[in-house]
Amino acid sequence: MGLAVSKNVGKAVTRNKVKRRFRQLAGSKEDLLPSSCDLIMRAKPSAAGATYQQLEEQVDRLFRDLMRKSEKTAAGLDAQGQPGLHLARFKRQSVQGVEAREGCQA
Repeated sequence: MGLAVSKNVGKAVTRNKVKRRFRQLAGSKEDLLPSSCDLIMRAKPSAAGATYQQLEEQVDRLFRDLMRKSEKTAAGLDAQGQPGLHLARFKRQSVQGVEAREGCQA
């Protein structure tokens, strides 16, 4: 799992605060993802003004979606629910404060 917070998010103090929040939120849920999943979270500028509760809801939704997709690929279905092999495709998912890019391999 990786984390990217650009200077567009704010000054150093703000970026570090956003990083700490995302590290704590994602670290507590990281074990929910399969080991074959790579995830990069990129903070958007709106993450600087978001509350911890708002970020937590978005990270929860992100991890639920990733778990659902990885279960489909483990069952031999691709992301659209069609049978077949799903190889390390990268897909972007964007929500208000965080954008994630994931690639899972079944």
